[in-house]
Amino acid sequence: MVKRTLVLITICLSLTTALSAQYFLHSAGVSGATMWATLHGNQKQGAFNLQTFYVTYFPKLNIPIYNGASISAGVPFSIGMAKMNNALFEAKGSTLSYDIPFVIDYNNGYKSGERDDDDFGFYFGAGFTYTRIGFDSIGITTAKPSNPGFLIRGGARFRYSNEDHNQGFTVGLFHKAGLGIDRFKTAGINILFELN
Repeated sequence: MVKRTLVLITICLSLTTALSAQYFLHSAGVSGATMWATLHGNQKQGAFNLQTFYVTYFPKLNIPIYNGASISAGVPFSIGMAKMNNALFEAKGSTLSYDIPFVIDYNNGYKSGERDDDDFGFYFGAGFTYTRIGFDSIGITTAKPSNPGFLIRGGARFRYSNEDHNQGFTVGLFHKAGLGIDRFKTAGINILFELN
């Protein structure tokens, strides 16, 4: 009984220390992506894709785990336009689109700690996201491109000022496997500038 209590107290103290060392970071920039799937409609089958162009804001909570590394949890929310043009399925047009992911990342180097002096850093992580595309359907198909899915991501961070630690940017890549009936997949890139 005493052993279990000591283990529980140790875990609670470790969590308290980690949570007290956490801090808030945020960045903003642009993202672009392509969604694709094999669709069926009116006795036709073929590849379909659409493009999305977003403005992205990424707030996150950073928890240092050791010198030069951290774990972060955040929501890189994006809003913008989706565009499709596919003659096979008679699908053409533009509409409003947004993406709401929840991600957990491992960070190392620049922007992984509150007072890190590195000029370069990297991250990789995973999460879950919901993408909403304003089209009710795609041309002659019954496909709906809006869908939830699992996300993997990774990228690099660069500091471009020796005087100001906050002047930096991130270039990242992401891939999403959609869980909807049509199994839309997404691949994209984002460029975000550090705001603090």
